[in-house]
Amino acid sequence: MPIYNRLATYLGTSSIKDRTWSEMDTALHNLREAMMRYETSPDYLAEIVRDQLHLPCTGRDVYQALRHYAAVEHVQHLMYTIINRGREDARKLASETGQDTYEPHADPRTMPPGKLADHVGAVRIVTTPGPHKPTARGFRSNIWMPDQEVQS
Repeated sequence: MPIYNRLATYLGTSSIKDRTWSEMDTALHNLREAMMRYETSPDYLAEIVRDQLHLPCTGRDVYQALRHYAAVEHVQHLMYTIINRGREDARKLASETGQDTYEPHADPRTMPPGKLADHVGAVRIVTTPGPHKPTARGFRSNIWMPDQEVQS
């Protein structure tokens, strides 16, 4: 659609409006994004929908039920509910484990051998003996890049 509109403006004809995403489509997309972010199952969402909106639905048809019988404001409220409960679970997990993130490498026990030096884009910091030649601006570096020689 945006490509057609740009070509239409070049040719001097009128552009057409993009009606592919309705407000409900956008709200359901945002709800799905929030559920993926906090790893929430559709069955849990169906439970919340049955509790708050009193719609008979299961995890399989919760999105169709919301699309047909709920308003956009209801879906947005459900998204805020999912986000708030996900944040609450994250705070609870952080207080129990002492870790602030869900990332597996945030826990030092799960770090691979050799740390993350073997990963793509890793820069190894190596302490090399002796003075290093400064650059034109006077910067001295002890960073070793795999494809370069160490200055000595």
